[in-house]
Amino acid sequence: MRDPAKEIFDSLNLETDVANLISGQVENLYIDFKTKQDHSTKDVDSDLQKILSKSLAGFANADGGVIILGVDAPQNASPSLKPIQPIVLFEQEVNSYISRATSFPVQGVLIKSIPVSGGSLGVVIIYVPKSDQAPHCSMKDKKYYQRIGDSFLPMEHYQIADMFGKRHHPSLAPVVQMSGNVNSRGKIELILGVMNNGRAVGRFLLLNVDSYAGFSFNSYGITGNGHFGLSPFPSATSLSKYRGGSDIVVHPNTDLPVTKMEYHCQVDAAGNVLHPTSDLIIEGQIAADDFPIRKWRVQIPLVDIQGKVSNPRGPAIVIQGEIL
Repeated sequence: MRDPAKEIFDSLNLETDVANLISGQVENLYIDFKTKQDHSTKDVDSDLQKILSKSLAGFANADGGVIILGVDAPQNASPSLKPIQPIVLFEQEVNSYISRATSFPVQGVLIKSIPVSGGSLGVVIIYVPKSDQAPHCSMKDKKYYQRIGDSFLPMEHYQIADMFGKRHHPSLAPVVQMSGNVNSRGKIELILGVMNNGRAVGRFLLLNVDSYAGFSFNSYGITGNGHFGLSPFPSATSLSKYRGGSDIVVHPNTDLPVTKMEYHCQVDAAGNVLHPTSDLIIEGQIAADDFPIRKWRVQIPLVDIQGKVSNPRGPAIVIQGEIL
């Protein structure tokens, strides 16, 4: 699922990236510029604590966003760089404060610093994801905020009550563990499973493999004794579709291995993979209670395939797929 805030965060890595962003850019739903009174200290002073608490809660209670510390954005004027120093120590202080800025702490926050002018000056970039633990309140004034347009506004009572009443949901994605086979030259094996990145248990799982790029399914299951993580559907011989009931669950931040798939690569005498000649892609559908059916894709890089063919005894390579 597309995450505009994460895309902005990932695009900012150099001083020029920041300069290009603020050139003609105004604050919006996903971008918030902030500064501090004393730019020559690493301290997260009381004023900045209030700003961070409000911004973290506001973005987490909405669709997420990016806070850029070290940019001055006065009303009705273009933003400008106001870099902070020492930037590395300041980043550490900000990172230390984030966990106590809100109640509950916002999970999944990312932070990085970008030096400017080739010295100890710089800006700090904070990615705040949309939270499935919302609502969060600022620990400085105990108020709940939400990002609306380019502002953080206090939430109304009904908005807070609505968020408290919402259930957490599982957030599922396919995951594979790719291994080589020491007994069959050129053979690679995948354990395909379901990863739960959400905050709620996933049950009544569905996993379909609709396109599998020349792979075959191992009828002996993931352990070699006919065991599958979910039941093949509609029969034990139908190995591209799987279902689970309330007794088989995938807990938050864990994965459930489901089935084993195999691919026989063509290799030359030196062990170089001749076929496939490009990345392999498998696709399907995934669903659970409180997680509507979605399409998924896993792309298996050719370089990793070659690595497992060359070193079948090495550790498995874990690849998490994407939800489309």
